Order: sequence, then C-alpha cells, then structure tokens
Amino acid sequence: MNKVMVVVASHEAARVFEAPHGKSAVLEENHDLLNPCARLHTGDLESDRGGSGGSGSAVHGMERERGAKEEELSRFVRALAVVVNAAFHTGECDRIYLVADPHVLGELRRHLDDDTRAVVAAEVVSNLVHHPAAEIRAHLPEVL
Repeated sequence: MNKVMVVVASHEAARVFEAPHGKSAVLEENHDLLNPCARLHTGDLESDRGGSGGSGSAVHGMERERGAKEEELSRFVRALAVVVNAAFHTGECDRIYLVADPHVLGELRRHLDDDTRAVVAAEVVSNLVHHPAAEIRAHLPEVL
C-alpha cells in the first residue's frame, strides 16, 4: 500500500495521520491517543502511597513525581509504538514521518522495532499535536 503515516505526539496526546505519496499530499487524521496521566500530580498517579514525610522529603517527592510521570509517559509512548509498528507490519503504510518534542521523540524511537524504524523518512522535532493538519503538513517535506 503506498501510504504515508505521519505521527504527531507530545507527552499528553498523539495524532496519527495518513496521506498518499506525492507532492503536496493532504493529511487525513485516522487515529488519536490521549495520555490521561499527563496532567496528573504524583499524588494522583500514586494514590495508594502515603504522603511525603521526613527530612529531605521535598527532594524525594520531586524525584518520585518525576519517576511516576516518566513511567506513565513510557507507557503512553509504548502504546503509540504498538499502533505504529502494527500499521507498518500490516501494510497500512510504507513510509513514516515522526513529529514530536525531543523527549517524546527519543522515547518513541526506543519503542519502534527495527523494521519500522527503517522506514522512518524524517523526524521533525516540534510539539505540533494541537495544531491543525495543514500547519503540521507545512512542517513536512513537499513530497511525501
């Protein structure tokens, strides 16, 4: 199938577009994922843990918050990678463009399998997840 997949992701959401190969191809959104934990505080992520206590708890609390948020982000990106890997392996696309902020892009690269990574045509380091499709398209090569 001669289709291109464009994955636009941030820590809070991901949008998956498809487009035909060619010059000035129009993006059509066909899938989206939300990370419901993106805006939660650590207390919400770890509701079964007790509150912070003891000396130095502010530092440890911040480390725990970062760890919990990183784990939730990793779960979210793994779920996105499952979608992207499956799309490639089932023939839904033969070329992929990734658009994401640096942290999410790095995580996504880690979770894509080797065959899928091999068909990534380009990466755009930018958080465009809330932008309209036409604006996202303007950040991609003219010929997809």
